[in-house]
Amino acid sequence: MKVLIFSMIISLFSGLSYAESRLLEVYSVSDYDFTLNNKQAVSIAFGESQSNYCSITLIRGAAIKGYSVNAKKNNDKNVSVDCSWNNKDYVQSSKHKTFVDLSVKSLDNQIKVSDIRISLKLVNAYSGEFFSLDKVKINITNAMFENLVK
Repeated sequence: MKVLIFSMIISLFSGLSYAESRLLEVYSVSDYDFTLNNKQAVSIAFGESQSNYCSITLIRGAAIKGYSVNAKKNNDKNVSVDCSWNNKDYVQSSKHKTFVDLSVKSLDNQIKVSDIRISLKLVNAYSGEFFSLDKVKINITNAMFENLVK
């Protein structure tokens, strides 16, 4: 009986940590015109610090509530991701098991806030070392929100 109760408690706490997303800071959202795959695009820089960060570029049309992308091995040309973490650079690759999962959970024009969830696994092209972020959350607000939806 004690083992069953202990298992249930561990299961409950495991479920809570699984559902929780780590919040990372947004450093910039591009406010200038450029394209990705011949479509208007926007870049979002986010991370733990100015030296540990990632940049995601996606087509502007993707900045809507409910949009999601699951790009494996760099197979979706409407999203581009790279990270610079601990003085190492990481990229998507068609030759390695890399991926990016991005989901726009909410986008509210009234209060100017967007909630985006991201998981990714990238590779250092020189060393073959992998870098992952799992279930991170970014909130884009105010002026950066305006840049996202312009």
